[in-house]
Order: sequence, then structure tokens, then C-alpha cells
Amino acid sequence: APALADWQNVNNSPEVWIDQQGKVQRALNDVPAILTIFQESGESPALGTPLDDKILRALKELVTLQPGVTRYTYSSQYGLIYTDAHGWEVRLGVADRDGEMGAKLRLVQQISEQLVMTKQPVRVLDVRFADAPYYVK
Repeated sequence: APALADWQNVNNSPEVWIDQQGKVQRALNDVPAILTIFQESGESPALGTPLDDKILRALKELVTLQPGVTRYTYSSQYGLIYTDAHGWEVRLGVADRDGEMGAKLRLVQQISEQLVMTKQPVRVLDVRFADAPYYVK
């Protein structure tokens, strides 16, 4: 089975893989990964340890919900981030409970439709906190 994610760090920390169970392993060149995650700052997940549950749950839900999106950025401040079809940076955070990413993506869809209709200039859409989403021009 392919790895769930190839986890790369801009700080040249070793590249690691996250397997389907969330275990962090050394990356090998010949095994594909479903997702590529770029970590902006801090240390990569440590080899042999389990990935944080909230991140793992989010990644697994995103693979199912957004099969067309395979690249995410991770930051400790904003959680998982991707660039959408409009070129906006969408900050999703992580998933504290099952189904949370689905709810956040529905919110992204609703807000995006409103913003496009009103022709708002948007750079960032932040839905980390579903009850307080916001966007940045």
C-alpha cells in the first residue's frame, strides 16, 4: 500500500513518511505516497513515533474528501493548508473529531461561493475555527 504522506520539511530535516496507521518512517525512494506535506517550521515528526492523532485524522479525511488535492502545507499555527482552485490559501487546521474536515470543507465551499459572487479579493480563507471563519484580502 502506498504511504499516506511524504512529509518534507523546508528546514532540511529528514524527509519522512507517514504510513496508513500514522506511524512515522524513513522515506524510501521507490514507494509512492498519496499526499505530499511541506512543513514550514519546526521539526518533522520523529521517526518511529505516531503522528499526532488530530493531524492523522485530518489527512485521512482529506484524502477521501479531496482526492484531487495532494499537496498540503503544515504549520503549527495554522495546521493543514492548501491552495484552492481560486489560488487562495485555505487554512484548515486539524481535526479534533471525526467528520470535522468534511464540515470545514463545506464551509469553505459556502464562503467561496459568496466571495466569488461578490467578487471579493481574497488571499487567505481561514476555517480552522468553524464558528469563526474569516478571510484576508
